[in-house]
Amino acid sequence: MYKVMTLKEIYCSNKKKKEKVVENLNIHLNSEEIVEIYGGINSGKTVLLEIMHGIVKPDRGVIDKNCKTSMVFKDIIIYQDMSVEENFEFFGEISLSDVKKREMLIETLGLGKFRKRRVGTLPEGLKRVTQIGCAIQGEFNLVLMDEPLLALDNCYQKIVEDKMKELKKTGKTVVYTTGNSNLTSYYDRKI
Repeated sequence: MYKVMTLKEIYCSNKKKKEKVVENLNIHLNSEEIVEIYGGINSGKTVLLEIMHGIVKPDRGVIDKNCKTSMVFKDIIIYQDMSVEENFEFFGEISLSDVKKREMLIETLGLGKFRKRRVGTLPEGLKRVTQIGCAIQGEFNLVLMDEPLLALDNCYQKIVEDKMKELKKTGKTVVYTTGNSNLTSYYDRKI
């Protein structure tokens, strides 16, 4: 096990609303762990993930990052006019994923029978699972997931949870946010 990321004294504010979003936050993330970030609406969970991924710069603090990250956003940001398979191929090219791994991932995520369907025709939960698959197929050390279980039925929730556990077993770190901590119990740490 090794240290993947450390955040020290992180402070981030919303300049438009002149309010703090994240204040004096200290977190360390290790390899081979699943971390749940729990909080209510507007508590800064998404901003924290965006800071970890590097798309939001905090006002102050130190980030020591020893990893390559992948991010699953809360909003569905995959191509609606492309099929499930085409989305996997497109994002797989960007992340340099292996074709065999991609095919296996489509099947293990329960998307095999939907592979030729346009994403825009799928229910919200299947869109989310497709987005998760597209994000986790590449080579990375840390996967950040913003509300990954939204709109998932029990079957697909278990599939995603099992995939998170599998990522952990392969040495990766998974950090996910939730506003409902009663949904999960498979994390190693809760923040």
